[in-house]
Formats: sequence, C-alpha cells, structure tokens
Amino acid sequence: MNMPRAKSDSAAKPLPKGRRWVSDSVKRRILIIDDEQAHTGILSELLEDRYEVLTANDGESGLRLARSHLPDLVLLDVRLPKQSGLAVCSALRGSEETRDIPIIVMTGHDNQEARTTAYRMGADDYLSKPFALDEVLARIESKIRRLDEQQAPKQQVTLGNLRVDRAKMEASVDGVSLMLSALEFRLLEYFVEHCEQILSRDRILEDIWKNAVVTPRTVDTHVSFLRKKLSGSTYAIRTLYGAGYILKPRDGSSASDDSDDEP
Repeated sequence: MNMPRAKSDSAAKPLPKGRRWVSDSVKRRILIIDDEQAHTGILSELLEDRYEVLTANDGESGLRLARSHLPDLVLLDVRLPKQSGLAVCSALRGSEETRDIPIIVMTGHDNQEARTTAYRMGADDYLSKPFALDEVLARIESKIRRLDEQQAPKQQVTLGNLRVDRAKMEASVDGVSLMLSALEFRLLEYFVEHCEQILSRDRILEDIWKNAVVTPRTVDTHVSFLRKKLSGSTYAIRTLYGAGYILKPRDGSSASDDSDDEP
C-alpha cells in the first residue's frame, strides 16, 4: 500500500490512544510533523500499536513539541507552513537537547540535490512520497532498534571494588560475592543505575515496589540491610537528610556512610 497524495487544509490531530498492544516497558515516542492530514492519519494508525505517537501540522508547533516532549524519532515533512522542514531539522540539530534525535525526512522531491540538502541539514534518512507503509515501518524500526542497542544497560558494571552482573543477578566486593535477595539485588541495581543521584524514598517506592502497598519505612529497612552488606565497598549508600539516599564514593572520614538514619 502506498501513501496517498491527498492534501487537507484542516489540522492533523492525533488519533485516540486506544492501543491494542500492551507492554510493561515504556513505549518509544515518535513525532510526526506533516501538514497533510491524510499522511498523518495513516502514519498514526500504522504506528500507534507499537509507539506513542505525537503529531504536528506545521513547523513551529512541531519544533515546540520536539523540544517539550523529546521524542525518540521524528518523521519530518519538508514542505511545511510557518517553518520549513529543513529549518526544523537544522534547529533540532542545533540544540543540545534534541541534536541526537533520529530524523527521517519525507518529501515529494526524489532527486539527488534534495537528498543531499536534507542530509546536510541533519537528516538521518530520506523517504520519497508516496512510499510503501512497510518501508517506512522498516526504516523506523531500524532507527529505534539502534537506539535500543545504544541505550541498553551494560550487563556488567564496576564501581570501585563493587561489581554488579545484571545477567547473573550477582554482585561482589573485591571478588567476594554478596549474599543478596532478589529484592536487594534490584535495589542495588537501581542505585547503581542512578549512581551519585539523590533518590527520595517516594521515588524508590514507585520505581522498585511499583503498585505494592508498602510504607516509606519499608525503603529505610531494605536500604539499611543493603548498606550493611556493602560495608566493604568503596561506594556507599549515604543518607541526605530531608532528601533521600545517594550511592557515591565512600568518604573514609565520614561516619555517616554506614549510618542507618532515615532521610
């Protein structure tokens, strides 16, 4: 099936989010910037089962959406009102927050000069209208797959003398295995993922225990147990009063590194 060439003067709107595909993981977010409502509707229909879809029908609103929602990929039409697609592409590449977002440019002009210009402005890929739906889906999946590979957490992480092996669910200090429960390992993994970041009890509760009915004191208890098991590590879980906990290099002069005080 090929994309239609039909043009609409009305604004493209996102379709209702009645998704049929469900996953425990967060869906990747795709922004479609195209003033042709027929294209936007068909692409949204194609993608919404797999991805969170945002739409914009002009360059200015598309750029605002990209900056405020930071999509994982942008499908960008070249001929847009208010601000051209190439100008949007250049603006995205010129911002530190958005410059690494993959951009697939869509255009009705299929010639070498148009392609070269798009690539020079920062496009990662180029699609000529009309295009087959299976082709655009394959291009998107290729870019998203590369993102997943780049952003996948390392299976083995070393912090000082602390080593965490995600695949084996094992942790060790100076090569000596730590006896951790599954929950303790997940908690340690979480602190390692957010090393040197302040984590409030509420955030830890939400991310680790999710929908379980537990109290903030549960966090304190499990952090206390984990902290004791990390006593020989060069990294320690410290309490920041009124803020939460943080995993950071141990300060040998600080007695609070192994304190059981609540945040």
